[in-house]
Amino acid sequence: MPRDWPQWYRRSGPIHGTFNAKSADPGYFFSIDVDGRWQARRTHHTPESVAISYVIEQVGRLAGSVSLLEHSRLQHQANDLLGRPVSLPRQNIRVLWASVHVHASPHDAADLLEAQRRSTTAKRADEEIRLRISRIITFRDGLREDPTLALAQMMLESPAKVTPETLATIESIAKYVATYAPGAEVVAVAQMLRDFTADLKPDAKQFIADRLCTVLIEFGGEAPAHQIRGLVQSDE
Repeated sequence: MPRDWPQWYRRSGPIHGTFNAKSADPGYFFSIDVDGRWQARRTHHTPESVAISYVIEQVGRLAGSVSLLEHSRLQHQANDLLGRPVSLPRQNIRVLWASVHVHASPHDAADLLEAQRRSTTAKRADEEIRLRISRIITFRDGLREDPTLALAQMMLESPAKVTPETLATIESIAKYVATYAPGAEVVAVAQMLRDFTADLKPDAKQFIADRLCTVLIEFGGEAPAHQIRGLVQSDE
């Protein structure tokens, strides 16, 4: 007993109790056994209840941030906190010390562990799906810009499968992808122009290019007009 406590504080007794504390895992609880000792004024009728209530409050505060699978960590933290005397002035009671033993139901622990495993598996599967979708989108966007990417990939992974029929299929896929691409109408027009001018003589190609450039310039398209002229000149 501390020397600064008067004689009428000499009344003391044991702390014994069992209670549950909510863990950080929703729906799962720790089972707690507590032992200790209290000291109080003789005028208080239920000092042990006050002492146990204090222990329950402190352990519950710690338990809310600890997983059921880490019950030993909660036990160490709680005993570190409760191993020192604490005065409760309102009740004129002093908790000299308290020691807790934390238990987790083996069934609950196994159930929680299996739930976490399922969650981890589901998250991994979701991540793999997102990664596959991301790769597909990247490949699709690449096809819109350069359909030969599909041919290059096939030649890299399965060169023996590249046949004339494969080339025809790839061309069909490229047109199909372009149909659903943003600005597909513009892509279709460009394809038509390319097909139409493929067999024309250079003078005819130059004439069409000049007319197209004139229209572009009228609508403020000087930059694409210069690009078209450069492309036509490079083909000559």
